[in-house]
Amino acid sequence: MARPLRVEVVDTTYLVSARSLAPDALFGNATDYRIFLELLERSVCRYEWQLLAWCLSPGSYHLLLRIGARNLATGMRYLNSAYTLAHHQRHRRRGRLFKGRYEAIAVEPAVGLMEALQRLWLVPWRAGVAADAADWHWSSYAETMALRPAAECLAVSPLLELLHDSPAQARALIDAALEGHAQTRGEPPLPPRRCLGSQEFLSRLRASARRTRGQVAAGASRLPTAIPFAAADPAGRREAMLAAYASGGYTQREIAHQFGVHAATVSRAVGFSRQRRQISPSISN
Repeated sequence: MARPLRVEVVDTTYLVSARSLAPDALFGNATDYRIFLELLERSVCRYEWQLLAWCLSPGSYHLLLRIGARNLATGMRYLNSAYTLAHHQRHRRRGRLFKGRYEAIAVEPAVGLMEALQRLWLVPWRAGVAADAADWHWSSYAETMALRPAAECLAVSPLLELLHDSPAQARALIDAALEGHAQTRGEPPLPPRRCLGSQEFLSRLRASARRTRGQVAAGASRLPTAIPFAAADPAGRREAMLAAYASGGYTQREIAHQFGVHAATVSRAVGFSRQRRQISPSISN
């Protein structure tokens, strides 16, 4: 059975994290960290995310992102797949690198932004690999605090503006929050939460999720039952999905819902057919 698609809310900030399957196996040296950051910058540009903060540790990575379109799952799939390929090629390994799917916590900036930054920048300290946030090179803390030049893809000013009109005051608030956290060094990672925000914020997210699911379901119900579908024949299923897409009346997500597959499966089928030029010109436009 296909895994349920994540419901994403446009113009929402997310604290995103992913962990390695084996302990501390994500980044083994400086080259690993640099390769991931290059792929992260590429992902930010490709999917037009706003990257507010990031932190990498030997066994996990953590990002604070604002998305302007429903493309978080697509972008994370690209980022994790590209890094897994690069990592395995360098280290001559095979198999899974990441432990399950990524985690995404919606953040209401006015309420949960500082807790999100605590969760993110204190990961190395909690893991015992750094004395404090400033002591860890592989995070955006130093860039945010103007301790080193900021990367072009990092949205330092927008982050500070969410905290205070004055950049100096915003940085002072960050310092105070990181020094006054209640977490004890050596404790396990903080438990996941649905969101960091008010109950009203959570209610708005749920309402948006229901609307999105309803739109997907309504769109999928438009698919004509006459489209040929051979469940036991992958090639026949692919041709049926392509026929639905070639009609121009259905999105890839709607087709995926009808056929019980992930949207990426439909996307791959369309892309493969485009490469071989076996589909009508209307699909390519």
